[in-house]
Amino acid sequence: MMLKTATENIVRCSIVGDGLVGKTSLVKKFVLNTYSESYDATVFDNFAGHVAVSDKKYTVSVFDTAGQRDYEDLRVFTYAQSDVIIVCYSAVDRNSYDNITDFWIPEIRTYVGKSIPIILVATQTDLCNNKNECVSTHEGEVLAGKIRASSFLEISANDSEGVRDLFKGVVVNALKKRNSKVRLLKKIFRR
Repeated sequence: MMLKTATENIVRCSIVGDGLVGKTSLVKKFVLNTYSESYDATVFDNFAGHVAVSDKKYTVSVFDTAGQRDYEDLRVFTYAQSDVIIVCYSAVDRNSYDNITDFWIPEIRTYVGKSIPIILVATQTDLCNNKNECVSTHEGEVLAGKIRASSFLEISANDSEGVRDLFKGVVVNALKKRNSKVRLLKKIFRR
């Protein structure tokens, strides 16, 4: 009989993307169930929230990183510690969308290759209306395919739309990654 360790129910993820796309608001909505419209620049924060998947409770530890390019060294540290990486752009900021392929994915691939699942998230969807030209759902889906994201979600931290689903997805992707590692090890040691 194998004993389970406490770390089996802990999943670590990094959340990255340009500044002002709503990463911290998203994390605070998940962890604290609060939303604030004020902006506080983040250099590095770590939050922990809980989610249930298949009747098991998991702790999701989220590394909230700076969107400014000057903080690459901090982000690199979090990538290596993460089971999953959440990459965000704002649905009302086309530059943040373009930076996914121009900056964020190249940085992630440079440091962790394709070994860590990526979830692509369009944030601030509640701000899409007739006055704002938004990045479409179709464009997000195409980008998710292009970067080989494991999934794509559209989220509003303001009205909680999709927040819980995102972090359940983080756990599911982390468990898939862990299970594939176990299968690989079993295959190697059977020889």
